[in-house]
Amino acid sequence: FAIVDRELALYGADLEQRLQLVVLNKADLTFEPAPFTVVDPRIVGVLRVSCATGAGIDALVRELFRLCPESAPGPDGDGDGLPEFLEYRPRPARRRGFRVLRTDRGLRVVGEPPPDDELEEALRDAGARRGMIVEIGGEELEWTP
Repeated sequence: FAIVDRELALYGADLEQRLQLVVLNKADLTFEPAPFTVVDPRIVGVLRVSCATGAGIDALVRELFRLCPESAPGPDGDGDGLPEFLEYRPRPARRRGFRVLRTDRGLRVVGEPPPDDELEEALRDAGARRGMIVEIGGEELEWTP
């Protein structure tokens, strides 16, 4: 729950503040219902379903229709109904002041290198291996993590 809640917050548009219906899938894999002990005022219900067997899906559909308003304020606030669509966009990732490029001999760091721990993580993410040549600021170094 905490991970999904964090993702909603990172996505933006105050999605993490909206009411939430928690749906626990794979209910067919356990004999007892999976416990869900999170207490949060945003949670309006907890449903257990199985997409494999279809168990609980009808209840989920009924609950979604129950929770959706029949009409909502239109763009001008007059209650003409639901908007045609809503568009949510994730916040762009923080731009780094450097890039790690592949070369025929290894990797090259272009731009202002970050602090050592961030640089090491970026090189690992780019596929750096022990003994690989890494070019940084005109120097060639052998990668030894």
